[in-house]
Amino acid sequence: MINLLTHEEKEMVTKRDIINLEAHILISMGFDFNFPGPIQTMERYMRILNYDFNKVVYDMAFQICKFQLNDATFLNYAPSKVAASSLLLAINIYEWDMEKKKRSGKSFFKNCPVRHGLVGLNLEVWNTEQVYNLTGYSIEDLKNCLYDLSVFIWNSLTPNRLENFDIKSILNAKKFKSSF
Repeated sequence: MINLLTHEEKEMVTKRDIINLEAHILISMGFDFNFPGPIQTMERYMRILNYDFNKVVYDMAFQICKFQLNDATFLNYAPSKVAASSLLLAINIYEWDMEKKKRSGKSFFKNCPVRHGLVGLNLEVWNTEQVYNLTGYSIEDLKNCLYDLSVFIWNSLTPNRLENFDIKSILNAKKFKSSF
């Protein structure tokens, strides 16, 4: 690192100064430079929800994860909650598109409430005991982040890929009933 300094800087800074500065940075960071971000967590959640081989869902969830970086609101949420919310939105958009193209035999949204001509997001894909046990999150844990992300997308993107969904229905989501 000392070799990167100019001649004048080398006269003012010693090798020991640089080593001490690096040590100070390491101590300040707690020697922890490896943390899972939303993308790594999203990939794990895709495997749990059996969408891990769906490139369209992956690309869409990845873009949503990147897009949320434009708003400081999402600093209030753990990266894992942002990942789960991004994936839920991507799955719903994808399944909506598949139903419009009539490529899917059964309706992904058959149990979702319809209000004012808008369908509620299918949150049941996440809201199971198995998903809760594997992720530690129920839909109740995610609903605030999911709602904020939905509103952000609704207000910020053109075309609005959530225009057919009743995003306010997210706020009424309830945790699954345990089998115990």
